[in-house]
Amino acid sequence: MLPPFTMSSWARAAVSRCFLSTAVAAMTSSRALMAFSRCGAALGAAFRFPTSTSPSTYRSTVFRDTLKAREAHRRECPQASTECLMAATLSMLSIPDWSTWLRLGVATFQTGDWQPFRPARTKNPQAVAERIAGVISDLDAHIIGIQEGPSTLEQMQYFADTFLEGKYEASGTESGSQSIYALVRKGCPVKAEPYDANHAYFSRLTRAVEFQPWGEVNKAKKYKMARPPALLRLTKKNGQKDPIHLIVAHTKSQFTQGFSRKLFEARDPTAMREAILSRQKLSADIAALRRHVTNVILEQENASGVVLLGDLNDGFTKSVFEHEFLMQSLVDELRGSFRRQRALLDHAFTEEQLRDKNAYTVTFRSPEKKGVTKELIDHILVTSALRDPKFWLTLRAGSGRVAHDIVDKHSVNNGKDADDRPSDHAPVFADFDVRP
Repeated sequence: MLPPFTMSSWARAAVSRCFLSTAVAAMTSSRALMAFSRCGAALGAAFRFPTSTSPSTYRSTVFRDTLKAREAHRRECPQASTECLMAATLSMLSIPDWSTWLRLGVATFQTGDWQPFRPARTKNPQAVAERIAGVISDLDAHIIGIQEGPSTLEQMQYFADTFLEGKYEASGTESGSQSIYALVRKGCPVKAEPYDANHAYFSRLTRAVEFQPWGEVNKAKKYKMARPPALLRLTKKNGQKDPIHLIVAHTKSQFTQGFSRKLFEARDPTAMREAILSRQKLSADIAALRRHVTNVILEQENASGVVLLGDLNDGFTKSVFEHEFLMQSLVDELRGSFRRQRALLDHAFTEEQLRDKNAYTVTFRSPEKKGVTKELIDHILVTSALRDPKFWLTLRAGSGRVAHDIVDKHSVNNGKDADDRPSDHAPVFADFDVRP
């Protein structure tokens, strides 16, 4: 098979016109339909040669048979032009054999404080575990980032063995009651290797930083990431070239204990400072992830691209605190610097998908807003390499979505209580194409 060159835009347009005109002719003339079939067969035959054929012989034979097919097509189907036929030939030379590419499904699922292993928080841990497992199975993903997982890796693996039929291997970091893990399905089309817990990446990510709380100028607070991410190194099955660095993250929540609508409306100074402090800590987590992505990309031997996924605890709708105090969207900080183009992050969703009314993963009541808030706070982000069709791993455009239907399938009573639903978050997933 010839290498998958990219077909030019004029050729694509010509192919479209050719198929349209031929389709119209086919509806009114059985003779035209037969001609189209014969022409397709002739073109197909022109590209079936033994691998021992030399390139020069291959090209001359293709050209000869293409001329024959063109003449036959012109006699039998005058509605289609020579340009269309040549464009169809070019398309056969240009389009790769997609059937040999593999699908890699990637998902993120915040499982809601992992109630199956916290009996005090649920009346029926077994049922909740089965709901979570049902969602994971229906996602049909090869790699799933789990946030708010059980306290130990042993418990996470036990869940995978018991409720997921042993189809997944768990890895990740134990950080208490809201640990972060990666589940990798056996038979995954890529090699997914977890980093050792002592790797320098983890010490970098959890290094303490200092910042000034709102209104202070010389009372710096020290803060470090409380939930270290799970990290995977992705490579092709048959090599180690151009690895991908996958990060499963769960940043600091914006929740502030005791913060109420009454305190917000009164703009109580103490309560407002505490709420801003929570968002400063979230901003510190996001800044640490942003630095990590940049460093990993600059160290090219470690990664040619990055996939960052998880519960980032911020969406694209700016809150009062972002408008009046921080003056920016926190999650937008992850986008990156103009000076580091290769390390810029894009969303797995298209702009149209991000503007869709169903582009949310949580529903909650916020003290600073009236009514119910719907927000997309669970994300899958990729660097530019993952959008390059020539790269070995490519995001499938438009494949990202929020799995509301899967959550609904495994919920009862509209998910009113914790026991009635798999989680208070909807998972997000996207498909990638793996070049063989």
